[in-house]
Amino acid sequence: MSIGTVIIRFDASGPKYPAYSGHSPDWCASENIYTLEILATCMAAAHLVQLRGTGHTIFFVDNEAACAALVRGTFDHEPARSLIGAFWRLCISNRIIPWIVRVGSANNPADEPSRGDVDSSTICYSHEFSLPEFLTSRKKLERFADWSKPVSY
Repeated sequence: MSIGTVIIRFDASGPKYPAYSGHSPDWCASENIYTLEILATCMAAAHLVQLRGTGHTIFFVDNEAACAALVRGTFDHEPARSLIGAFWRLCISNRIIPWIVRVGSANNPADEPSRGDVDSSTICYSHEFSLPEFLTSRKKLERFADWSKPVSY
């Protein structure tokens, strides 16, 4: 399944912003759409960390269930629950203050990258973000999301 992220920083000079366009990890390929939306949000937080971003950050999510689960901080479905834990761990550990907003697909800046349409985009360019190590397997994700264990990323 294709996913995408766009990082638009408050201090960016634009007119285009770094974006990731790729596929979900193999372990997540058969998950439902809200889990994939949570995965994309978690990846956006990881990409922001790679760019050394901190502070107030708006995360646009175009799925109601995913948005509510991220705000609530949990969900009754695995691996969505671990992805949410990883998202919050990234935010807290890196001084990112998230504001999670439900937005329609037509208004979501990450919609083009999620469809693989980065090269012709008017708002973003392809950036070589790496897949965080904790997202390479379910086991690594669950370990990272477990706050009782110290991890590095």
